[in-house]
Amino acid sequence: MLLIALHGPYHLTKPCVFSGFSDPPAAEVMLAGSTSIEEVSARMKNVGLTHLAMNLELYPQQVRDGLWTWSPAERTLFECFLAEDCEPVARLGSDVILRIRCMVLRLFGGCRA
Repeated sequence: MLLIALHGPYHLTKPCVFSGFSDPPAAEVMLAGSTSIEEVSARMKNVGLTHLAMNLELYPQQVRDGLWTWSPAERTLFECFLAEDCEPVARLGSDVILRIRCMVLRLFGGCRA
């Protein structure tokens, strides 16, 4: 699971990727230089990620405040990946859990769910 704009005490039974308060955002580091949604999906798959947890209020605030330093193109690509290849499976307040769908099939040119 990749944690985005979350700093609360989550107790997960699976390994997760996250960044601390003084680190660059883990998603930004992991996806730097990506040029397609397929590449974003492949990078997620290569590190074993199947889900993302994201705070929908903090992420845009962090972007506005300059915490995320990726280029506008990289940010747009990431947000397109979230919109096109992820689906919400749970929500608690402004926190949402997203499942990465069709990740393997996309790599072979299929699945545009």
